[in-house]
Amino acid sequence: MRRTKLSVMPGRFLLIALLAAMLLVLAGCGARLGPAATTEAPADALVVDIPTIYIDFDADGNATLGGIPVAQLGDALGQDLSSISVDADTVAKLQRLNIQHVQIATRPNGALIFINGKPAPALVWNDDALAALVSTLDAMGQDLGAAGGILPLLPQLGLNIGLRFPVADGKSAIPLTVPDAPFDAVAKADLNAIVAQQPTLPLEINYAPDGSFELAGIPPLMAGMLQGPLAAAKLTPDNLTSIQELGLQSVGIRTAPGGLLVSINGQPLPFLQFTQLTELFNLIDLAGAFGSGDSSMLDSLKGPLEQALPLLQQFGIGMTVNFPGQ
Repeated sequence: MRRTKLSVMPGRFLLIALLAAMLLVLAGCGARLGPAATTEAPADALVVDIPTIYIDFDADGNATLGGIPVAQLGDALGQDLSSISVDADTVAKLQRLNIQHVQIATRPNGALIFINGKPAPALVWNDDALAALVSTLDAMGQDLGAAGGILPLLPQLGLNIGLRFPVADGKSAIPLTVPDAPFDAVAKADLNAIVAQQPTLPLEINYAPDGSFELAGIPPLMAGMLQGPLAAAKLTPDNLTSIQELGLQSVGIRTAPGGLLVSINGQPLPFLQFTQLTELFNLIDLAGAFGSGDSSMLDSLKGPLEQALPLLQQFGIGMTVNFPGQ
């Protein structure tokens, strides 16, 4: 089966994580983000806590660490780090969105992302969820390379990474400070308990090969309420072909207090933890900037999410979307 190659953030960020783990020199480092990882780990856990490593990008997307080009560091380490750099179009997109810096912190219980110092949805994980994430990215054609080996080790690595981009003309520099509250929320989250929760109303959307769909497991009154938000859910046969190329048989989404639990082909992924929809939309903007091609497909998710997500949260709905086989 031909795989659709995705140009998305996880592979690049994991490669940066690999670079951070290999670099024992602290050039370009700063204070860690939030509380130390060692304070959040079990007493008997071995956690390596690394100060913040800042990667700077110029207008052409070339990456440097402590003033040294990342490509040059890669040569010294015997690793191809070229994919850390981005193209000039990506930098231009980030400048249009006034995204000046992205900060990432991994902790034993999850990972936090801050865009311009404001929290984006965090990831809450356990060993099973991380394994499912690796297999899902592989099935979707995302070649993690050597970085794939570090993903299961993230709970033991207190990584703190900052990506700094050129400030657009006319914009003021945004401080690099981040709040502590999201770290506390991730530390207290229990993914096993979240996965064990059952939705009040399990809903299924079953697609036919022509892109039409049927709703199952839902009372008529609720079906009427969802007709509007789901009107745009009809797919074309080409859409379904692309979905099949990604190896997607089913996608599950379930609301839980403080976020969303997504499952791919029945395997729960790390829990997406957030308190406001704006956090989710900011992450969508970031993904669109780093993705290749037109970001309008990601932008188009905002409207349906804004309409459907409050309903899902209000009624405790779990939604599973099943796609036809080949």
